[in-house]
Amino acid sequence: MTKARQNKAWLQQFMLVLAGQGFSLLGSGLVQFAIIWWLTRETGSAIVLTAAAIFGLLPMIFISPFAGAIADRVNRKTILMVADGFVALISLLMAVLFYFGTLQLWLVYLFMMLRSAGAAFHQPAFEAAMPQIAPVRHLVRVNSALQFIRSGVNLAAPLLGAILIESFSLQLILLVDVITAAIAIALLLPIQILDVR
Repeated sequence: MTKARQNKAWLQQFMLVLAGQGFSLLGSGLVQFAIIWWLTRETGSAIVLTAAAIFGLLPMIFISPFAGAIADRVNRKTILMVADGFVALISLLMAVLFYFGTLQLWLVYLFMMLRSAGAAFHQPAFEAAMPQIAPVRHLVRVNSALQFIRSGVNLAAPLLGAILIESFSLQLILLVDVITAAIAIALLLPIQILDVR
């Protein structure tokens, strides 16, 4: 394979993964914000708002160190696909319970914790997988692209979540997470991320 073709091959893989995971992060972020906004609007309680924020953050804080160690031992593509699928499954379950009117507050807290746990595995695997795709000489550009995506998601997700929660039911917004996770998984399927063990 010529050098030009090698450059094109890694760049195509990198862009596919970046686009897919960008969609996934955006979907998860806006759904997380929409859930908290919906809880605040429905209950009018600052305590509920605080509890939701805590339940949405604690698993990420406590699980991330272990998740990072697991990401060093397990194929990162597998972790990304399982984490995306797990969070999407939780969102789908929430949407079904919301549709049938059985989504209780304690269940929302539980689901937020589970979503956060999935994100705790997703983040280190995503950050560790990208340098495996790109040549060493492009790692600075790769890291810049990752930071750009993360900053863009952090800016856009709350904005989109707020817009959507004013226009659609929470049930429909939860399906955004399912769709974006499906896109991310589909774009990951043809990608080869070598096992580092």
